[in-house]
Amino acid sequence: MDWITIITNLLPLIPGAGGSGVAGQATALAPIAAELIQRIKSQGSLTTEQILDRAGVTLDDSKRMLLEDLERLQGANP
Repeated sequence: MDWITIITNLLPLIPGAGGSGVAGQATALAPIAAELIQRIKSQGSLTTEQILDRAGVTLDDSKRMLLEDLERLQGANP
């Protein structure tokens, strides 16, 4: 199953995330990214920064901190 295609096709159905609105898409996808990072962390001893580096993702410090905050908040509310 091509999950990327499914997610891409579902994004326009989310109010505020449709079309090419990058901010809305980021808001809709951020919880998914945080959950994936949490799952990777639970399988080993990698930090968020190490996981992003292995994935080839570069974030500035403020965006990385926001992602870590989202991970922590999702962990508190499973």
